[in-house]
Amino acid sequence: MKRRFFILALASLASACSWNTDVQKAWIRLPPAPGAPGAAYFDVTAESGGTRVLGLEGPFDAARMLDGEGRAIAVLPLSSGEKGRFLPGGPHFAIDGLSPELRPGAALELRLVEDSGTGPRAVTTFSARLVGANEPPPYRD
Repeated sequence: MKRRFFILALASLASACSWNTDVQKAWIRLPPAPGAPGAAYFDVTAESGGTRVLGLEGPFDAARMLDGEGRAIAVLPLSSGEKGRFLPGGPHFAIDGLSPELRPGAALELRLVEDSGTGPRAVTTFSARLVGANEPPPYRD
């Protein structure tokens, strides 16, 4: 009986901690000048159970989720199957403290911090292409 309970508890914990969040078309616009913020853009889809986007982590000082008018967004909720788009002129992450040694064409590993609203936080790791301040976006829709 104890063993069955333990297996059920592990299965429950695994389902609570593992959302299937898919990140696509990720890129970062490098700052136009030292000390200026960069910006992260990507598409994120909550594939099962929904999620709430809370933040972004990576090799930088801070990232702030902003709407298209520069106002802070604390949480971006996504229902199961819903796509959230972080794009120029719309919601995006302003990134402070990117290394001035980063160059266009390289990639940076990022971590999307999220939660389901009912369980522990999760992190989705993905790679974002670096784009120069005056270069066109690498993805077109």
